[in-house]
Amino acid sequence: MREQHGGDVYTEPVRLDFSVSLNPLGMPEALRDAVLSSSGSWEQYPDIRQRKLRQAAAGWYRRLGLSLSPEYFIFGGGASELLQTVFFSGRPKRVLLPVPSFGEYRRMAEASGAEIRFLTLSEESGFDLAQALPELIRALREEHYDMLVLASPNNPTGRAVGADVLREIAGVCRSTGTYLVLDECFGWFLPDRGRFSLLPEIAAHPGDYGHVLVLDSLTKICAMPGLRLGYAIASSDRVREEICRSMQPWPVSAPAEAAGCCAFDGILTEEVKKVQPMLQEERDYLAGSLRESGMKVYGSDANYLLIRCRDAEVLKKACLARGILIRSCADYEGLNRRFFRVCVKTREENRELINAIRQICGEKTNG
Repeated sequence: MREQHGGDVYTEPVRLDFSVSLNPLGMPEALRDAVLSSSGSWEQYPDIRQRKLRQAAAGWYRRLGLSLSPEYFIFGGGASELLQTVFFSGRPKRVLLPVPSFGEYRRMAEASGAEIRFLTLSEESGFDLAQALPELIRALREEHYDMLVLASPNNPTGRAVGADVLREIAGVCRSTGTYLVLDECFGWFLPDRGRFSLLPEIAAHPGDYGHVLVLDSLTKICAMPGLRLGYAIASSDRVREEICRSMQPWPVSAPAEAAGCCAFDGILTEEVKKVQPMLQEERDYLAGSLRESGMKVYGSDANYLLIRCRDAEVLKKACLARGILIRSCADYEGLNRRFFRVCVKTREENRELINAIRQICGEKTNG
């Protein structure tokens, strides 16, 4: 039985999907055009060395002031595929997972045969990893872990981890021989991404961060989950070689490669500039409206909100009856059926979700 995920618009009719956290502005038309224009290459195998993609990605980060070698990049069919490859190439015996977090971390650890230790983040702190830093550091120093998996921002809480905290954790991992996997897939939606990332440190001091791998994806910011394109950034030659040996030869299709090159050549900059101001305004609107409905809404830095209600499973069924899909968090380690997650969409769509929830909760609204 696979883990539950958002995006199941196939089992029941869905008009509005709030269960997946994508760019609310949708896929850029220029990117869609680039994909369709790549059809001439569909009769050829993609470049097994991913040269265009690596050069395009390195060029985009260079324009941000980050000197990352094209060789640092490994592309795959989504970040989840790369995560699986990282676990199966490294074969960690013991893994430390702060929770709640993305369910695939646990699933991949279990599938690779690793022993897992969950570090449960406090609901009272808003699931803030910084508040659990002393316990995390103690666990790393006093217990032996081969791998630590973190996310900034975290899913489903939406909390980003400050670069100072990440540097401290990376330093402890260096001293304990723990491999650090940092998932930054939702970092595109942060106003000042560098303040919540280890990439500036990897770019400046690659030799000190060979034990760190950063996962990222174009799925969220470019709203292209059906194309499947993620990437890993690792400064260690040995780590990259181990990962590449465990991957299939052609993990990225020609359409996905065309989308990636188009994104890194300029679309990403435009999308980030457009979506961030709108996201902050709509996130505040959605959070405030849900609080007015009597729900507990936790602070978020990302394009989604974690909410606590009486029964999220009941709420999900009632919303689905209205053609709206939300993400129950009952299957997340560290949460239960009282929690659910929704993405932040446009004002019209957010208002429709709010009205539906108010009606379900027995409230009246004029819209």
